[in-house]
Amino acid sequence: MIKKDFLRENQLYRNEHRLLNNFFLPSVKLLKKIRIGSKIKRIYDQAKTPLDRLLESNLGDRARLQEYYHLRKSLNPFEISKIMDKKLEAILALTSKTKVKSVPSIYQQRLILP
Repeated sequence: MIKKDFLRENQLYRNEHRLLNNFFLPSVKLLKKIRIGSKIKRIYDQAKTPLDRLLESNLGDRARLQEYYHLRKSLNPFEISKIMDKKLEAILALTSKTKVKSVPSIYQQRLILP
């Protein structure tokens, strides 16, 4: 039973989480740190997805990069998020003896107003 749980988690990270993180979620990259007295000022690059950074770097196989680019164009991040939520609920239901409430996705949490 525990091995199945690990397999489900691994599938989630290998598939939907990887696609969402690398193709759609931008991140900032630390460029440099400047010490001003006792404080450190951090300077960051613009927020970009890992795929965008890779495409701009001109590193790697161009055919494979084009494949990734077209794959991103064909995917819907909201659908990926829904699939992730369903898989997470299934994993949580297996590990919890009590009924698990639906966990709002990242996108749903941003839409909730205070």
